[in-house]
Amino acid sequence: MGSSTVPYKKQLIAFKAPTIVVEGISENQVFCSSEWEFKLKPTPEGGTFTGGPIRNGNVFDPSIGSRNDFVSYTYKETSTGCTSTRTYPVVINPAPTMGFALRDSCIANAADSTEFLNYTTSTDRIKTWDWKFLESGGSQSLSDSSVSFLYKRGGIYNVELIATTINNCPDTIKQSIDLGNKPVADFYWLNECFHEGGTDKLMLRDLTQSESAVQSVTW
Repeated sequence: MGSSTVPYKKQLIAFKAPTIVVEGISENQVFCSSEWEFKLKPTPEGGTFTGGPIRNGNVFDPSIGSRNDFVSYTYKETSTGCTSTRTYPVVINPAPTMGFALRDSCIANAADSTEFLNYTTSTDRIKTWDWKFLESGGSQSLSDSSVSFLYKRGGIYNVELIATTINNCPDTIKQSIDLGNKPVADFYWLNECFHEGGTDKLMLRDLTQSESAVQSVTW
């Protein structure tokens, strides 16, 4: 038997996949983990975001992403069934984790500087430190990792520390500290003479001076 070819024609309809554009982000964009979160605006709307920095649907939150991360947006056109996905690689450099405390909150005398303990940690090396000590006459800045500052008197003061990494990612911590002047302990005695077999008692009187109330005295 011989063979024959029968022509068959059928019209095919090809639909163009949706073109995706996301406002607020670009490919290989660099962020710091300390930056504010923001909402992404996709075109067309109605799709789904995925990726490490994404939360609550369309919120880009650098603080929950990793250094080499991504954001993907997938959209399906209901009338044609065509699906498109666009992926944006992003870099999120970690900012420092800030912290500091006082070694001692008491001022002993006019030459007693207050020492600050720096508890800041960072994955990336810290490039710059900026301490700001705010007083009534303005502010003074110091640029070492650990510092001491001479306060003239006790009181409540505001201190700010800014640390910036080698990838230019800064973070800030602000604290109010309460300093007090150490009391000046002193006393005197009323009598110095004792009689053998007598009932004389040594009378002492506290002359301690303090700018704030003395909570306890131990002899």
